[in-house]
Amino acid sequence: MYSIKDLDYLQNTKIPNPTDINDVIIDKKLPITKRLESYLEQVKNPYAFQCNDVYVKLSYSENGTILHDMLKKYFTDMK
Repeated sequence: MYSIKDLDYLQNTKIPNPTDINDVIIDKKLPITKRLESYLEQVKNPYAFQCNDVYVKLSYSENGTILHDMLKKYFTDMK
């Protein structure tokens, strides 16, 4: 799992060959934490990835919902 320091670095780094989100495979039979771990391992940088020909860079306000909570909700709702 990423530390806060790792996530800060990833949020502020542009990666040369971002992972295409269409290539990420999530096994819905896995527990939520394992799904999240699998996603993070595959996408490499949860703040910057590609979707077809579009480069996507995410950012959040300091007072907003943290990425961990948003991803947890996303994977929980995938049932």
